[in-house]
Amino acid sequence: MDEFRKKFIEEATDLINALESAVLVLEGNSQNEELINEVFRIMHSLKGGGAMFGFVMISDFTHNLENIYDEIRNGKKKITKELLDITFNSVDHLRSLIKPDAETNSDTLQKQKSLIAEIVSYIGGVQKSVVENITNKETANSSYYILFKPHVDIFDNGTNPLFLIDDVFELGEVKRFIRTQDIPELGRFEYDKCYVYWEFILQTEEDISEITDVFMFVEDDCELEVVKLYDGELLSNDKFLTLLESLDNNSRFDVEEIKTIASDLSAKPQERDVQAVKNKINKFSKESEITSIRIATEKIDTYMNLVSELVTSLAGLKLLTEKIKDESLTQITENIENITEQIRDNALSITLIPIENTVIRFRRLIRDLSADFNKNIEFTTEGTETTIDKTLLQIITDPLMHIIRNSIDHGIESVEERIKNGKSAKGQIKLRAYHSGSNVHIEVEDDGKGLDINKIITKAKEKDLISKEAVLSKEDAVKLIFQPGFSTADHVTGVSGRGVGMDVLRRKMFDVRGDIFVDTEINKGTKITLKVPLTLSIVDGLLVTLSNKLYIIPLTSIARIKELKYEFLKNTKRNIAEIDGSQIPFYFLREELDIDGDYEDEVKFIMVKYQSNYVGLVFDAIIGEYQAVLKPLGKLYKKHEIISGASILGDGTVALVLDTNKLIQRFSDEITIVNN
Repeated sequence: MDEFRKKFIEEATDLINALESAVLVLEGNSQNEELINEVFRIMHSLKGGGAMFGFVMISDFTHNLENIYDEIRNGKKKITKELLDITFNSVDHLRSLIKPDAETNSDTLQKQKSLIAEIVSYIGGVQKSVVENITNKETANSSYYILFKPHVDIFDNGTNPLFLIDDVFELGEVKRFIRTQDIPELGRFEYDKCYVYWEFILQTEEDISEITDVFMFVEDDCELEVVKLYDGELLSNDKFLTLLESLDNNSRFDVEEIKTIASDLSAKPQERDVQAVKNKINKFSKESEITSIRIATEKIDTYMNLVSELVTSLAGLKLLTEKIKDESLTQITENIENITEQIRDNALSITLIPIENTVIRFRRLIRDLSADFNKNIEFTTEGTETTIDKTLLQIITDPLMHIIRNSIDHGIESVEERIKNGKSAKGQIKLRAYHSGSNVHIEVEDDGKGLDINKIITKAKEKDLISKEAVLSKEDAVKLIFQPGFSTADHVTGVSGRGVGMDVLRRKMFDVRGDIFVDTEINKGTKITLKVPLTLSIVDGLLVTLSNKLYIIPLTSIARIKELKYEFLKNTKRNIAEIDGSQIPFYFLREELDIDGDYEDEVKFIMVKYQSNYVGLVFDAIIGEYQAVLKPLGKLYKKHEIISGASILGDGTVALVLDTNKLIQRFSDEITIVNN
């Protein structure tokens, strides 16, 4: 539910900004009915969202403000400067109501009271419940329990449960509890279903028939229970509220327990079984035991840094143990190593979150853009429980959004075109995620028109990206879409077509040691796969040396390793060596990076993957595989993009982690990459 509340805050911020803009325009055009309706709709959205996600102050406040604009819509009142002043003040107040401390901030609470009083005064009449909230002069003399649990399909008949909840609040003073335990995982969440239900403690002068009348027209579409708890006020009894809160663990109340508590608290002191009440409190406390907590990202990052320090210290301890060769010390070191591995794995699991956390944004995007482009598109997912580093997920969300936008705009055809081509009227976009070794693969596949290879080649020649005589394979032609400024769109839309995006997408993948692949077939669709490491914190690498300096190359980048004669490589033309029948371009890193010293007769030729090609890097020696805990770079290496991090070895020396993609990009203008 916290995730949904957070999402509401984001949407509420946009709504409040839109409200302010609309009122500013309305100030100079007070007769514009469309603007008046827009202001009313925004307020209504804020009220409904606030009620749904537990922002009671927002819901209550906008309910009163909405009443004014409802009367203006119906011609009963007119826009005046006084009303606009109240509305602008209300906009400022709404911004304060989405802050975390809104319900406890004394200034905010006082502002809420004074503004509601202004609104009530402007309306010139107020419902009884509003008067009670402002003046606290009228009191209710009976307390009721209400369960309102709508059926999941209640929206199908046009019913909005929030309106019924508003009616409950109009009956008197209310304590409301929103139950969210029936909300399914995001992968199974359907936006047109009602998964929440409500429980209320109502304090009112009305009888039980007035309460049940609120739900008269939805009796067959919900589970309803109305029980009288007590002939008197319970919501003004602090002890009752304390016990009620201890009962609340986001699960349905036991009404008999509430009635018993009410009976106990209403009895005379000498008649009250104090121990029985204490027993209830203890029982409720145990049942409300906390099973999870929320932790700030900064604390998790600190935890990961401490774990990396522990791993580094362990490596030093193991070196010392090997030197001393003491059996007792060896046993202790092995125990610490086992514990450290468990702590490291636990730390990594904390930083990993399921991809489904961001899928809701894709569903909303597809739903909105489908309507904009008048296309019928179904979005399905598979493997969204796959976990990935939280930082990585934030980085790749925008690239995934861009891919999906392209699928909607360029990939999926219109309904008419699909039917004409023998396809179903409904287009398909599927997101699939899965682990592969130490990487995560995320595929976005559509069943649209696919990439037109001939059109790509034609556009590339027009833009002088390739020569007029060039003949490209399908694989090479597809790579052209990652060139800066390249686009095959005939016109610019609000979604795509400006030639900005795919090159940025590829750069982002390289920035996180990832890669991107495109598979397309004309009239059948396109599949784009993002390949990223599971985490940015730890990298499985190969420890190598160059002039006694230590470097780490991620294992995922390495294709093959050869031991070659330095003279053989020195005598090649344009730094292209023939290795096992293939032409492999390569770098002498000692020269490229201005590192002093000379190569030995035998050198290590490490072939790394670059896009769909191989490029050789020449090193002095290979020490072996090494699991590197990455440390952030200091100011000294801040501008050196080819270094993605550093790792402290067991003996205290530092090894720099090479980003082979950026390394090759840096010198790509000086060398010809030969496709294999």
